[in-house]
Amino acid sequence: LGIDRHSFTDTSSQHWSAGEQKKVFLAHALLGENNLFIWDEVTNYLDIFVIQQLVETIKVYQPTMIAVDHNESYINAIATKTISLIPYE
Repeated sequence: LGIDRHSFTDTSSQHWSAGEQKKVFLAHALLGENNLFIWDEVTNYLDIFVIQQLVETIKVYQPTMIAVDHNESYINAIATKTISLIPYE
């Protein structure tokens, strides 16, 4: 997921950028024994390279997920079913 070992020489996560924190969260989640992922705006703070790696990992692993994201290309790449919410006027 584009985690650079040199970015994490300070083990205190409070000094990591939002993107670095997100990458570590995703790596930890994907390496764990999880049955269901519920992710809200997971692509925020991630660059296109990391999003592409995430999509490839999801395609291989095929976890059960509920994902909310405004990144339509990401959703289209990983989703088997989508639900679009339109505000009531």
